[in-house]
Amino acid sequence: MLFIPLFGHTLGQCGVAISQGNRWVLYVGDTYYLGVELTQDDHPVSVLTTMRADDNEQRLATIEPLRRLVRDHADEITMFGYHDVSEFPG
Repeated sequence: MLFIPLFGHTLGQCGVAISQGNRWVLYVGDTYYLGVELTQDDHPVSVLTTMRADDNEQRLATIEPLRRLVRDHADEITMFGYHDVSEFPG
């Protein structure tokens, strides 16, 4: 198990990564509101995310590595956040 710093949205935000053999599960808390933020910059929810961020520049810097993980390692990692119930592991 690893704690991953995910600063920007809220002070001290960290995610939790859990190894499951050859896969990882990464819980990102409320780093984003909807998973679509990992693939789209211009989704309407991004306005809310920007407004609610403690430090939006840091939030954007945090989102980029998460986007790369989703894009480049989808077969190795399951990522889910607090707000997007469609991502909850079933």
